[in-house]
Amino acid sequence: MDDKERVEELLINYDIIQAQIKTEIYANKMEYSLDSKSLARAVGNNMSVSSVVEEFVADKDDVDESTLKRCQIYNIIASALQHLNSDERKLVEELYFENRPVSVLANRTGWSKKTVRRRRDNAIYKLIKNGVLKAWSKYEEIEL
Repeated sequence: MDDKERVEELLINYDIIQAQIKTEIYANKMEYSLDSKSLARAVGNNMSVSSVVEEFVADKDDVDESTLKRCQIYNIIASALQHLNSDERKLVEELYFENRPVSVLANRTGWSKKTVRRRRDNAIYKLIKNGVLKAWSKYEEIEL
């Protein structure tokens, strides 16, 4: 598997990883069912959220190692995605998060399929340049 294929696999499973994090936290930590924004409002703490863990968990030490790895993967991908411009981000979202075929995007945008694939590849290489593959070794250790 080459780097491009690894990135594509990470992107395809991005939403699944987030859902697994939420499910694990909700299932095993009933007291964490409120997100930290609501919890912060209730106890008067700072309301900023800087990671997917903090979005749901008040004490990160209470989270099991598997969930922490998923959080790290999710946050690495999210950080790399922030380096894409809005057109690149929309293309990635439609291809990988919404499972739209290249042909549908070509019809919608008026671009050729070759142009859609070229823009997709450029976005993937930009993600690689911005560290998305740092998530791969952790990804290989988890079960989806």
